[in-house]
Amino acid sequence: MGKAKHAAGLILQAPDRSILLLRRSPIVNNPGYWNLPGGRIDEGETPLQAAIRETSEEAGIKVRIARPYSVLVRKNGNKLYHVFLARIPQVIPRLNAESDKWVWVQPSQARMLRLHPGLRKLAFAPLR
Repeated sequence: MGKAKHAAGLILQAPDRSILLLRRSPIVNNPGYWNLPGGRIDEGETPLQAAIRETSEEAGIKVRIARPYSVLVRKNGNKLYHVFLARIPQVIPRLNAESDKWVWVQPSQARMLRLHPGLRKLAFAPLR
């Protein structure tokens, strides 16, 4: 197996336990799939810094505190996706061009959406 690729994202959870998902737009890989805000970790960045930066860029949401919730996703080699949980008020995101729709959804209902393959492997059980 090759070297692991690293990416990071945030599970944004509102007081009613719903989570924010973004639908990927036609200009990015896996268009039409729902995913967490997140992306590639830049050189010199920690996974948490990357998750916070990506959330700000993709959803216009500033997050200060998050806790680790990491999983290893294997797809065409190794990809380590660092996931952090942040509890925030239920806000209206300001999407960039990478997403074309957003939804706050209960974790149990999220499985009914067309989830990104990597996100489908993420267990939402602890969030209920």
